[in-house]
Amino acid sequence: MSRLIRGIRNASSLAVGNAVSALISVLGFMYIARVLETEKLGIWSTVGAFVGIFRLMLISGLRKVVIREGCKDLDMMHRVLERVAGLRILLIFSAVLICSGVSLFTPYPAQVKWLIVFYSLSMIPSGLEMFPSAVFEATEKMHFSAFFVVVERLLFVGVAVTLLFLGFGLKTLFVVSLASQAVTTALSLLWSRRLIGFKLFTGVHFEPALLRPALVFSLLTFLGFLAIKIDLLMISLLGTLEEVGLYSVAAKVAQQGIMLRNVTATAFFPIAVKAFAKRAVGGARLLRYSALFFAATFAGSLLISLWSTKLVTFLVGEKYAASGRILAVLIFYIGMSWAQLPFTTALQATHNERYSFWPMLITALLNAPLNFVLYRCFGVIGIAYSTIAVTAVGSLAFCIIGYNVLTRQGHLRQA
Repeated sequence: MSRLIRGIRNASSLAVGNAVSALISVLGFMYIARVLETEKLGIWSTVGAFVGIFRLMLISGLRKVVIREGCKDLDMMHRVLERVAGLRILLIFSAVLICSGVSLFTPYPAQVKWLIVFYSLSMIPSGLEMFPSAVFEATEKMHFSAFFVVVERLLFVGVAVTLLFLGFGLKTLFVVSLASQAVTTALSLLWSRRLIGFKLFTGVHFEPALLRPALVFSLLTFLGFLAIKIDLLMISLLGTLEEVGLYSVAAKVAQQGIMLRNVTATAFFPIAVKAFAKRAVGGARLLRYSALFFAATFAGSLLISLWSTKLVTFLVGEKYAASGRILAVLIFYIGMSWAQLPFTTALQATHNERYSFWPMLITALLNAPLNFVLYRCFGVIGIAYSTIAVTAVGSLAFCIIGYNVLTRQGHLRQA
């Protein structure tokens, strides 16, 4: 089977799984938003954003490194997993403790602080999920990843909606979310060990050959958080929990386009590693893919922008009409994010992820000041303006730097 066909098959499996998961999530979110007050939805989003910061301590880049090394020799992949397992577990528990401690010194209300302490436990299943995820991707059994994503969403949404219908409140969402993550992670771990037998508890090992690239990947994730995902957290500090709730609705809709982009990147990453290992790839082809991705997603974004308020009120009700105006602006950052996809994937596949540092650093340094200034000037919609601006700068930088680096090293051939 050709690399292209395998890539399409992998992308299709993940796309279908994530499309089903996204549909379940959107339906669940619609009900949750309708039941909760805007401020309580803001609390739900604020807690998730705060805990999300400390997930960065898990060195998420270990997953990319494990996949890259595992793809080279699947028979030896268990050794790679075992060399990082102890460190990963140590990082998980350190992150939980630090997140809980820091939350007590935030300016949030006491209820929000204690919800952060409780929900920080979700880093345990989400941190362990790295292992089955890496196995499924390296072995190109991505339909298993899709399956467990759908199962987790079904568990969360099904139980959460039922309990909210019966009269339970906001705290129920956090309990159900933690439980559903724990169950699906346990199941996926058991299943992945049928493909690659590995042990989780092997002691803590510090492997410089694995840690150095993992730290680079993780630093890029951290910069990406500062460039985009810090928005809800900044609104919670600059504005009100109600504004967080309004922005979270627009962000939820827009994130479906980013989710599809990430699925595509995940599906083609092992294929790209193998392709670049054999021969140079046509540079014009990457440019065409970039232009095609941008054009297609921009057209879709334009249609959504024109109908954004009607879309939002249909999904979650009239009380979120202001979210439609935010979405009309925010939706356009999707096309810019898709445009850089061929070059970011190519850089990672050729061990050139370090060259992603400067574009990410620029956007990360721009976002927080822009958020502050544009929020003061335009209110919460200014955060959407900031997101578009930093994504445009970052995407252009990725394409230029990626093309030049890959061409100079001989990974891209000229027509």
